[in-house]
Amino acid sequence: MRKIVRWANPCTYVYTADVPCSASPVAPISRNLLNLDNVIDLDLRLTKVLAFSEHHHLELFFEGYNITNHVTKFGGNPNMISPDFLIRTSALDPRQTAMGRQVRFRRDV
Repeated sequence: MRKIVRWANPCTYVYTADVPCSASPVAPISRNLLNLDNVIDLDLRLTKVLAFSEHHHLELFFEGYNITNHVTKFGGNPNMISPDFLIRTSALDPRQTAMGRQVRFRRDV
């Protein structure tokens, strides 16, 4: 079985001829390196509206962000000649919740 090895030459991506390229070729990019992690992010809002009269409403709500509290890593250096190419460097915010109310007064003219 013959294995084909190709080296990525970063100098082939230079757009103008007057820009010199002194970068050395980098090793081939494996297929597993380009498999990105899944993004698991669930935002939820529950709302209950209480009507006291035709013109007065009370809205109670509970909302949460990243309810699953799953660590979703993203980011990374997009530079192919960098040693930390596509290494995840940051994560989404942890679970956050909020409760609140809103009173609405409506007057028809």
